[in-house]
Amino acid sequence: MWRRFIVVTLLIACGNGLPVLGSDASTADVKRPCDSAKPFDAPVRLAGVALPTTAVVFAPTFTSDELTMYFAELDEDAGATGDILSTTRADLTTPFGTATLVSALNTSSSNDTDPALSADALTMYFYSDRANGPLMGRIYMTLRPSLLVDFGAPTLLASVNSSDSDDVQPTLDWDGSLVFASTRPGGLGNYDLFRAQKSASGFDAPIALIELNSSTTDWSPALTKDGLTIYFASARASASWDIFVATRPNVTASFSMPVMVSELSSPDNNELPHWVSPDSCRLYFTRLVGSDYAVFVASHPSL
Repeated sequence: MWRRFIVVTLLIACGNGLPVLGSDASTADVKRPCDSAKPFDAPVRLAGVALPTTAVVFAPTFTSDELTMYFAELDEDAGATGDILSTTRADLTTPFGTATLVSALNTSSSNDTDPALSADALTMYFYSDRANGPLMGRIYMTLRPSLLVDFGAPTLLASVNSSDSDDVQPTLDWDGSLVFASTRPGGLGNYDLFRAQKSASGFDAPIALIELNSSTTDWSPALTKDGLTIYFASARASASWDIFVATRPNVTASFSMPVMVSELSSPDNNELPHWVSPDSCRLYFTRLVGSDYAVFVASHPSL
């Protein structure tokens, strides 16, 4: 589904060294070395990863220490099919190295994109249209027993996916539940945001996040580690996608009415959020720059 609008140039560089939490932090443990109530500072365009000139890349996600990045690549010389790759760096002050395919997740003739990684980096969710074709994609899951081995063969999340819609862009809530975008019934139009509650047997049936949705496209969700803030892209305010944010006082409450993150949004460019750092201080997002997309990072002011 990304082939419809993505012509992306992903430029990844070193981070700014903000501390990150361990993967076992609870919502009460999240400590932020920044003032998240203040607007973001001016975003910085990232630079670094070298890719073939015929490839466009998007949807970056990171391990909690930000030393490994997973992302999707669309190779325009290979039938415009998407694949998931990974790249690493030694520390936050050095660029990422050469990217390699995550072989277990990809097929030769389908779009395999939108990776979302669990906090312990042992579970990955992603989008693929391998079973039904474009605009009828599904969300899959893959596991690995440790960080020293590759991910295993993916399995379809039958309880999450629908039979006649496009289910895309999964991301994880604070408790391991999935938030994603879908064209299924129950939304307000086009792509809407849904949440599938994590359960002992897998996931419960998804429920629309009605308080966040509109009659236009609402997608590309990214949540803070404590689950109290959600960023997403929406076309409700202009012809382009802007970044919106909503908050809630606790994880059992509904989100507030979304408001545009005006310092990161522009009426003439598409902006889509992808990943929030574990300390909630940095938001990684893509922005249309000319005819290409680039990745930016925006930080809340330090305390």
